[in-house]
Amino acid sequence: KLRQSIKEDPLSTRPDDMGKLRYELAEAARTDWKRQVVDDAKKRAIYSAPTYDHFKELVAGCTLTPVARADFATPAKVTANKAARQSTTPESRSRVSRSASHGLGSRHLQTQLLRAMENPDALTELLASLPDDAFRRSFRVDMDSELVVRVLRTVGKGADSAFGAELAAKVVLDLAHCPGLGSCLNFLSATEKAEISRLLRALRQGNAPDWWRTVSAAFQIP
Repeated sequence: KLRQSIKEDPLSTRPDDMGKLRYELAEAARTDWKRQVVDDAKKRAIYSAPTYDHFKELVAGCTLTPVARADFATPAKVTANKAARQSTTPESRSRVSRSASHGLGSRHLQTQLLRAMENPDALTELLASLPDDAFRRSFRVDMDSELVVRVLRTVGKGADSAFGAELAAKVVLDLAHCPGLGSCLNFLSATEKAEISRLLRALRQGNAPDWWRTVSAAFQIP
């Protein structure tokens, strides 16, 4: 009988390149870990995600390292905008200074808000110093639900005066234009949603109808 010979690589007890072997093992371990994490995230998201877009976001971010609240107050180790340190003209330095003082960056603004939350007067002063579009420019992707509730409580309590009412209208409208507000509201409890609804309805009087239409639609108030 004719037997077809099968060529096989000779068995070697030691690999030729240990560095390549370590890399392949590390990649294989990470691939297996990621497959399991993504699979678990899909099983959780299929029950909790209200929309398919939210489902995709939950799955896409499942391998990211969670950020603790204390991390927001920790100074960054690396400057994100290295070109800013090379700005030598008075005009460029002035632009960087205004951007920093107004908190036009999610990490910087969130750090300022968290530090001011312990003192309602300090938080009110900080909110009054921000531009009209500070929140929508800073929080383009995600927002801290607890931070939003605390900010709304602060402006709601101070809305009795003319200055407080104007500040509350400005802050609420800015929050309403934040792209990440919709996903933020999903993390609020029913009690917190009811509280926000009461606060915003109290601010409705004295503002234009267009203001209320924008705010009620953004905050999902029927």
